[in-house]
Amino acid sequence: MRTRNLIGAVALSTRQFSVTFDAPPDPTAAATLANYSVNGLTLMGTPVLAGNTVIIDTARSALSRFI
Repeated sequence: MRTRNLIGAVALSTRQFSVTFDAPPDPTAAATLANYSVNGLTLMGTPVLAGNTVIIDTARSALSRFI
């Protein structure tokens, strides 16, 4: 399995963000929540793969108070 490089990450809302890789990641690895971590966020659910992008749900972030 080839390692993919992360090329970007974007908050989609206070409960969801996306990460984009340089090429489509392995579908099984991409959909495994344990393969991701973000300091200060609780990740939830099953990541969704769409091409080179993975969408991940989170518990509401503390930053939501300021948005």
